[in-house]
Amino acid sequence: GDGPISTTWLKDGIPFDANDLGAVLTYADENFVSTLTFKNLTYNHNGNYTCVARNEVASTSHSAVLVVRVPPRWIIKPTNVTAVAGRPVKIECQADGVPLPHVRWKMSSSSESSQQFKTIVSRSHVHILMNGSLNFQNVEILDSGYYMCEASNGVGSGITAVVYLSVHSVPRFHTKYAMMTVRRGDKALMDCEVVGDKPISFSWRKNGAAIDTETEIRYSQKTHESVSGARSELVIEKVEKKDSALFSCTAANQYGDDSKNIQLTIQDIPDAPKSTEVHDVSSRSVRLSWSKPFDGNSPIIQYT
Repeated sequence: GDGPISTTWLKDGIPFDANDLGAVLTYADENFVSTLTFKNLTYNHNGNYTCVARNEVASTSHSAVLVVRVPPRWIIKPTNVTAVAGRPVKIECQADGVPLPHVRWKMSSSSESSQQFKTIVSRSHVHILMNGSLNFQNVEILDSGYYMCEASNGVGSGITAVVYLSVHSVPRFHTKYAMMTVRRGDKALMDCEVVGDKPISFSWRKNGAAIDTETEIRYSQKTHESVSGARSELVIEKVEKKDSALFSCTAANQYGDDSKNIQLTIQDIPDAPKSTEVHDVSSRSVRLSWSKPFDGNSPIIQYT
């Protein structure tokens, strides 16, 4: 076209300063030629570039898309995660790059050799999210181990991070309720055993009230550790009628707690009949009636 010619550059439809992009603008042939040169390409240089040329009569433009292939970089780098069994947990792993990286997860019980890592395939228990993070619906103890997040897009060698997922267990009773019958004067031993992460602490209650073995001299408590958890025993020496109650044992660790109820029934000799009355007396018979007494928590089988 006829001169004079002026040129303007746009990035994604917006004017820009070449210095802000580390670029150099050069002109030749009385501004009929304008060249945009980038010194060092980065991710920020991606975009649609437009050169607009104007004179006194009209203007014209030409656009070109610049795609800078960028190796993967972390948006959120995975870190070690602590979880509680039976609850959901997510291991974050998000990467960016051009083209968008593909994220793959692997798992191993040991971090010593990369050959021991096995690729994770999404299923109902564990799922790889669209953003690359690994999500467990209900994490299990067996899920503990080392996890490798790999992000690659064909540019460079890709990036890798290895983290450890530690899964802990709250105390858990296999049986939540039990019944026990003991004769008056005998010893009662109530036992509650749990599985879970140690250390585990125990507390006992009687009809909802905390038991203090310091004041209840007939009561004593013992705790034993096991391979998979711990066990607590509540012993009552020479049980009495008032010991019939609902006892609850609560086991707790830093991840949660669980409880078990034990109904203790004390058997005793029955009370004497009450309100005894004589009816229909004759020379050969008499009819007696009385109110049924307390049966001592055992069926009355005979009156004499």
